[in-house]
Amino acid sequence: MTGSVHHSFGAEHPTFIAAGARSSDSASSPRQSQRRECACGLIFFLFVFAMSQALPAVATATDELEPIPESEKPKLLERIRLELAEYQASVDSIEVKWTERSLRDPRRLPKVMAFRRLLWTLSGRRQMLTTEAAMSAEDPVRARFVASFDGENCYLRAYHHSDPTKLNQVTILEGEQNQFAAIDIPWLTGWRIWTLEHESLSSMLAKGNSTLVGKRFVHGEPCYEVETRGFPAPQGAGVPYSIVTWIDPNHGWLPRRIRICPELAYRDPVEYARILSPKFGCWECQVTSFNEVLDTLHQKTVFFPKEAEIVHAHAITVNEVTINRFIDKSVFSFLIPDGVEVVEQRGNANVAKTITGSDEARAQHEQLIENDRIAAGIKQHQAAVSPGQSRTVIDARPNANSSLPKIMFAMSVMAFIAACGIAGAKRLRRHS
Repeated sequence: MTGSVHHSFGAEHPTFIAAGARSSDSASSPRQSQRRECACGLIFFLFVFAMSQALPAVATATDELEPIPESEKPKLLERIRLELAEYQASVDSIEVKWTERSLRDPRRLPKVMAFRRLLWTLSGRRQMLTTEAAMSAEDPVRARFVASFDGENCYLRAYHHSDPTKLNQVTILEGEQNQFAAIDIPWLTGWRIWTLEHESLSSMLAKGNSTLVGKRFVHGEPCYEVETRGFPAPQGAGVPYSIVTWIDPNHGWLPRRIRICPELAYRDPVEYARILSPKFGCWECQVTSFNEVLDTLHQKTVFFPKEAEIVHAHAITVNEVTINRFIDKSVFSFLIPDGVEVVEQRGNANVAKTITGSDEARAQHEQLIENDRIAAGIKQHQAAVSPGQSRTVIDARPNANSSLPKIMFAMSVMAFIAACGIAGAKRLRRHS
């Protein structure tokens, strides 16, 4: 039999018909042909619908843990540690600009500004973090704060709430403080671990408490799943904690996801979903996409987080990254202008407060403080009176038709009568 083969969907059982052969259906009525066409269309629709429902199931099936032969685990775990350590050691200076959008419920935190722009600059031991906060990406900056460390002292610069371009206060602290412990970028790259200021992923892997569990897809990429037990639990937790990291070998061996939670919750996803909250001491960050940036010192491109999220806290978008560009040390120091309050706290000595500049500069500082109180709603605005404008004199005398004097007089009389009654009663007791 020659010719193409057609599959008839109209019959109750499929019938294969060779092209050119005469079929008993050739003389079917037009109504039967229409029924066959409708049946074909319905079956095709159901097939497409079934496939569309099956695709998500196929996609999620790859999230299951893929085992790794035990003989390969030690070598892979050491490769992960070395890659993380070498990447961090290769970065001598970095500048990162990013934005944060709050994921918290604005109804519960109505006064919290939901949008922030940040700039982190690091060169050796010196570093600086600039933070600007607003209600949204389109709104003007409402608050500005800068923390910097010049190698000897830490400077905290707070700007006026009424005018974020004007410096309000500078606090000088001796040595490097913990002002930089909560920067998101080192958390995403594994250079620093949440709640542990001087610990990194590579240093934790070097302690020998880590296990390569297997391989799992995270955001569509195959990642190595590593568990480190014996993680210092948040204060008052009372249960053993683990830090679980998913390393993406296709993107510079950087973390795709870092999860810190009780060990039992790590093994029970339902329980983990229930307690994933700072209230329970659980924390998670995840990188959804990477970008390639230029390492100017080594003249090569490296991967760096682009879109990320601190779960249940805020979404992160990295806008600009510069790695190993020369940064002059003068960037981390500055001259304090006039009209600024300086707070010096060195060691255990008493805190010294001064306001820089002349009397005029101090007066301008006090006026800005008043404006800050008005902007914060602490004090109502009062219109200034011009020199030629006469002040309105308020007559505090009571109105002649007012009943207040009569009420006050009656209360005085009643108080006098009561006092006389008490005195008389005491005298009667003495004579009785």
